[in-house]
Amino acid sequence: MSGIDFVVLWVDSSDSAWQASFSQHKAASCHDAGAMHPARFRDMGIFNYWFRCVEKYAPWVRKIHLVTCGQIPAWLNVNHKKLNIVFHEQFIESKYLPTFNSNAIELNIHKINDLSDKFVLFNDDMFITAPLSEDFYFDHEKPNDFLILKRNPPTNKDNLIMGSSDFLNISILNSHFSKREMMRENKRKYFNMCYKRRVLKNFTSRKEKFFEGFYSRHIPQPFLKSTFNEVWQAEEKLLRETIGKKFREPLCLTQYLFRYWQLANGTFNPQNPLKRGKYFNLSPKSINDAIKTLTDGTPQVCFNDTEILNDFDSVTNTLRTAFEKKFNEKSAFEL
Repeated sequence: MSGIDFVVLWVDSSDSAWQASFSQHKAASCHDAGAMHPARFRDMGIFNYWFRCVEKYAPWVRKIHLVTCGQIPAWLNVNHKKLNIVFHEQFIESKYLPTFNSNAIELNIHKINDLSDKFVLFNDDMFITAPLSEDFYFDHEKPNDFLILKRNPPTNKDNLIMGSSDFLNISILNSHFSKREMMRENKRKYFNMCYKRRVLKNFTSRKEKFFEGFYSRHIPQPFLKSTFNEVWQAEEKLLRETIGKKFREPLCLTQYLFRYWQLANGTFNPQNPLKRGKYFNLSPKSINDAIKTLTDGTPQVCFNDTEILNDFDSVTNTLRTAFEKKFNEKSAFEL
């Protein structure tokens, strides 16, 4: 098996230069308050533990590509042989910079120099929390994932960005794939019993002509770089429209398009979604359950900051304390 890379996105929102650039562009470019909320960018102070977790639980990783807008954590050992620090201007065209749109960044990550064809995309709030082997993410040169169909009915304006973006992702998918044909060609992947009772969703929607949506979990996602190249070749114009937006807006394409592409054409190995990891919207109520995952064998966890987290300092202090208790030794990625 060829090497697997990790790609992780990070920003230091306390940086005065970043704040000045953010303020300069937000009034002219953004029409959605949620895209500018501090929860989109604020640092929980746990990113050093991300590297400790990787070193402890996934030492086999070939290379870590840390994507930033030019910032480098003060504690980071930039000379680590497995670390590649990637600034936005190294893989995103200058006419689209600066950008505060995570979608724009993620749509371009296949252009990172020396990126393996097999890579896993992380946000800086997504952690490996138990020992993993390479075949947790890839087997027989294909990503491990799950294909569970769902309907995507309209919700409300509070979910406009995510809802409309996924509508666009699925619409593009239906322009390139016949759902019924793909289901016939990949029956074992569409109707796999490892999905448990969720496989019933695929059975009940098997006669519908078009894809309507896919069940997703907000955890680290394995991708093939070749999938990105294929989608870019097919839909460059629409991808560039998203990249041209400084902030997240309705009808932006997202990295989920590449995941859906892999699922639709059967480029994946079926997995039980419940065994892939957990996701928490951090709050005083959820924090105790969240920190239990550091010791209960959960393979991956997303500790998600939200706009409604008013007790940010208290909750993140509790989380940092739990990380320090479990991972109190510096990694070789730290000074």
